[in-house]
Amino acid sequence: MKKIASLFLVMIFVMSSMAQKTDTVITKKVDTTISKASTDTAVFERKTKKQLKERRKQAEKRREQAQKRRRKRRIDTTIVYEMDTTFVDSLGNNTHIKMKGKEVIIIQGKDGTTRINVSKDKNKKVVTLHVDSDSDYNYNYGDSDTTRIRIGKKKFIIIDDDNNNQIFFENEDFDKPHKFKGHFSGVDIGINNYFTSDFSTSLPANEEYMNLNTGKSWGININFLQQNIGLVNNNIGLVTGLGLEFNNYRFDNNQLVLSGDSTVLYAYTETQRNYEKNKLVTTYLTVPIMMEFQVPVGEKKKPVYLSVGATGSVKLGSHIKLKDNSGHKEKNRDDYNLSPLRYGLTARIGYRCLNFFANYSLQPMFEKDKGPELYPFTIGISLVDF
Repeated sequence: MKKIASLFLVMIFVMSSMAQKTDTVITKKVDTTISKASTDTAVFERKTKKQLKERRKQAEKRREQAQKRRRKRRIDTTIVYEMDTTFVDSLGNNTHIKMKGKEVIIIQGKDGTTRINVSKDKNKKVVTLHVDSDSDYNYNYGDSDTTRIRIGKKKFIIIDDDNNNQIFFENEDFDKPHKFKGHFSGVDIGINNYFTSDFSTSLPANEEYMNLNTGKSWGININFLQQNIGLVNNNIGLVTGLGLEFNNYRFDNNQLVLSGDSTVLYAYTETQRNYEKNKLVTTYLTVPIMMEFQVPVGEKKKPVYLSVGATGSVKLGSHIKLKDNSGHKEKNRDDYNLSPLRYGLTARIGYRCLNFFANYSLQPMFEKDKGPELYPFTIGISLVDF
């Protein structure tokens, strides 16, 4: 009996030991599982934070890109709700537009402000626009009613989210790169004179019959055709075209009348009549080729420009015009040994309505050995831009 009791106690002790070992293994497994779960949670949290950070960076990048696209514009709005009267200034330049059930009246006032009336059903909202070109404007219109209107080069975006009425005003000139446009076409007026071969305006004694009254020796250029070729950033380009040159050379001595034959040019003194006007008139067709450099300045980005290049000309006609003190006029058409073809240099500089030009011929005015060696030039201003 004692042996049976002892065997029973041994069995109980062994079973107790085994139970303790099993509890230890289970506890270790639970602890390992919890530890692994905590590690996974930490890794997930790190990944989530990283993804959120990347999303924020992407959102910030998109926001910056949107602000760059909307550069140089800002709309500050003053809003009045439920107005019964439409504010239309009969002295302004008004535009009426209907779109998506809305009536939009754009009013250009004499004071330079732009007012927009937005009508929907019986509610009218009056918005005064103030454009700030040095600021950016951004608006999230994901949950709003948006109407887009384009008028010429201006674009209006009307956003109505029931609680507020916002309007974007955008001038598309800021978003689209401007095309290169040179400065040649128009009307030029200048003063004519000529240099000798040593770049002097004083003529030798045997050529004094060509002395000019410079203040009355006018040149008029009508440049009726222009072609532009942009090269670099639309601020550097080539300019060419067609123009007519009408040059008047008013002689200082009215009694020395220009004449000659096919071999030599000379002048004779008129003794029977007294002339009060004596001038040589030439007409040339001119083709320039110029390189133009432009630097935009000011808020409107109007360019200061400089053009330099060469010209080629062909003679269309020439004549001497005389007028005596009795008012009698005569016109003698002749070749006068003038160069039929001419080439030279040209330059232009200006800003907006202030423009200057200079032309200088590298070809002598008269054919070789058939007249004095003179190189004509013209300096003046451009009055009209076609």
